Amino acid sequence: MNHFRRLPDPIVELCFEFAVRGGDVATFTSIALVCRAWLQSARALGPATTKEGVLASLRRFPRLPFHISLTTLDLRCKSLGPSDVHALLPALMRNSATLRTLKLCYNNLGAEGFRALAPFLGAHNTTLTSLDLSCNKVGAESVSSLVPALNHNTTLTSLNVCFNAFGEFGADALATLVSQNSSLRVLDASDNNLHYRGLSRFVSILDPLRFVSILDPLHDSRAAEFATTACVASLNLCRNHLGHSSADLIALLLERLPSLTHLDLCSNELQHHGACGLAPVLARNTTLLSLDLSFNKIGWEAGAALLRALTANTTLTSLDLSSNQMHCSVTQQRKLARLVERNVALTCLNLSGNYFRGPVEGEEPFDVVAQCQSTMCRNKTLSPEQRTSVIHHSRATRTSSSSSSSSSSSSSSSSSSSSSSSSSSSSSSSSSSSSSSSS
Repeated sequence: MNHFRRLPDPIVELCFEFAVRGGDVATFTSIALVCRAWLQSARALGPATTKEGVLASLRRFPRLPFHISLTTLDLRCKSLGPSDVHALLPALMRNSATLRTLKLCYNNLGAEGFRALAPFLGAHNTTLTSLDLSCNKVGAESVSSLVPALNHNTTLTSLNVCFNAFGEFGADALATLVSQNSSLRVLDASDNNLHYRGLSRFVSILDPLRFVSILDPLHDSRAAEFATTACVASLNLCRNHLGHSSADLIALLLERLPSLTHLDLCSNELQHHGACGLAPVLARNTTLLSLDLSFNKIGWEAGAALLRALTANTTLTSLDLSSNQMHCSVTQQRKLARLVERNVALTCLNLSGNYFRGPVEGEEPFDVVAQCQSTMCRNKTLSPEQRTSVIHHSRATRTSSSSSSSSSSSSSSSSSSSSSSSSSSSSSSSSSSSSSSSS
């Protein structure tokens, strides 16, 4: 619970100063609780626009509930620097057995501030589950200083380090953390300028055989042990400029993180080539539940390729293809709807922000979004037997369509051969007639 929400800034600043100048965080929390109680009961705080006014009001309440322990500390957007982290550290250490959520985003911690947090985040911390260090723009060196401490933390489940400009070298530290921390479930590494080379370094460190000698007879079991260590279920890599050549790396990422169920690749410039490269990967994947590919300029053909591949996927339930420049005619919209109808797992499909053209003269109007939504509603109520029936039907449809296309191609080839033979015979007859006339 957050005791400091909706409190005036002077109260928050006073509580923070009290905590770092010798008071403990429990007292810090108690003051905030009392102040919030005054706000909720509409009592006059007096001149609460200054710290002196708050102190004068606090003198009316000499006995504060000091037994309350701090579980959530939200210090977002407070312009904290490295010196503030050093001052806050003793209070954090005294509450290391109760604090569960720590938010230090949108500050100026810098590399020194990250290093100062390391002792608090180590193995002795047994309660912290969520840590938000986003928007501090600290670079690769800073995250590397946190990894040794976080590797020994067995309670942290959620880490947000977005907007920190780690670059490709910061990917090494993130991959090491993912591969060695068995409690981390959610990692937000968006907006860090990883690029293709950063993702390549990330994936290479996740290789189970990287830490094992090929000559070691136990390398298979150790690789399996490594695979069970990495337990990240949600990974956000959006806006990292991965590029259209990253499809193979994303395939390796899914292979080396079998625990991954949610992947965000929004705004990564995948374009047509990258999305088409992902299609066979999604067709054989059996673990991913949610995938965000929005704002990647993949176009209509790549979007259709993805939906066609997902007819063989029975686990992915949520797909975001919004704002991908999928400019479709009515005929193409009908093809998309038929591909979605053959899928039995999707329950959420976002196609907004794509330009779906209206019917031309002589065409019937068609609403692809409404048709896909109808399929999503159907999938939510399908029983396992009905899912199997739809899968068999779609496979039979694909087989019949492929056989018809092959037969049509064979008939066209035979007709072309017959036409060529007739043309050859006509040419021979013409030549013979010409020879007789000449004689």
